[in-house]
Amino acid sequence: MGEAGKRAAAIAAAAAVTLAAACGGSSRLSKTEYERKMNAVVIELESACNLNLRASVGLERRVLQLDDAQKKFNNSANEIDNLQPPKVVEADNRNLADALRVLAHRFGEIKKAVESRNEENVGSALQTRSDYWAVALEDLLTKGYSVSPFSCSFKTGD
Repeated sequence: MGEAGKRAAAIAAAAAVTLAAACGGSSRLSKTEYERKMNAVVIELESACNLNLRASVGLERRVLQLDDAQKKFNNSANEIDNLQPPKVVEADNRNLADALRVLAHRFGEIKKAVESRNEENVGSALQTRSDYWAVALEDLLTKGYSVSPFSCSFKTGD
């Protein structure tokens, strides 16, 4: 390979490295980017967990709502796991993803109670509230990050 060929190969290799880095590579998110992505997740979660679990809605609809919420919480946990957060909040990011998995599991428990057709069990499952997200979020907030809390609402009774 001549001098011109070597130079062209070197330029092509450098361009490939630059392009790979520009296309996502493994660069960390800035604080602002991280907050924006996390708050988008919160909006998605809010819409996923406002459920009508009244018996009059019917068993199939109630189970579908809970199944959908469980999937969205698991998907959001995976999305958070795949983020490249600022180094200072890496552990908090893992804790938030884990908290969503715990909540997804909780939706599964509520779904089993609904499927049992025992409204008392449904009430008990709903009473077992979980503040895992709030606890995981607390440390992130003390570090000066602005990520919203969220709450689920369940319409019950008839």
